[in-house]
Amino acid sequence: MSKKLSLTFITAILALAAAFVVAADEKPWLDFTNCDFCKPWMSSGLMSEMTHEMVPMKNGVMTVMTCPEKRMAEFKKTSAMMNEIGAKASKGEPVKMCGSCEAMGGLLMRGVVMEEVWLKSGSVMLMTSTDPALVADMHKWAQKNNEEYAKMPAPTPAAAPKADTK
Repeated sequence: MSKKLSLTFITAILALAAAFVVAADEKPWLDFTNCDFCKPWMSSGLMSEMTHEMVPMKNGVMTVMTCPEKRMAEFKKTSAMMNEIGAKASKGEPVKMCGSCEAMGGLLMRGVVMEEVWLKSGSVMLMTSTDPALVADMHKWAQKNNEEYAKMPAPTPAAAPKADTK
């Protein structure tokens, strides 16, 4: 009886994850205007000064984000806001998501392990799994994100201090 229940549960989770991937293809992949997760990165202009790269690894994906040190407090605050939104979504509360965020949610629901490491001027997020099929899906997700990020304007360097002319 418990094997049948477990199989039913796993099938339901996979169906839900597949629904996330299908839904992700029907809307903008990145949507910094309407996605509750992405919007905070653009609202303060922080994203325009950051770099963002997703690197495939043998067991997942490493995301490297850099930001000017003077904006690190804002970076951490924005990241914490995303965690709060994720907590709402995990409770079933309605959250607007772009295709990438929906796909990431599907990956997490399928068992991806995520860890964030803070740096002096950015962060590294590791998403890993021992399931080869899940790793392959993470690689596809990361590749699509990198393609979409490449279409965005390059980060603008922080304004250089003006020389004292006195």
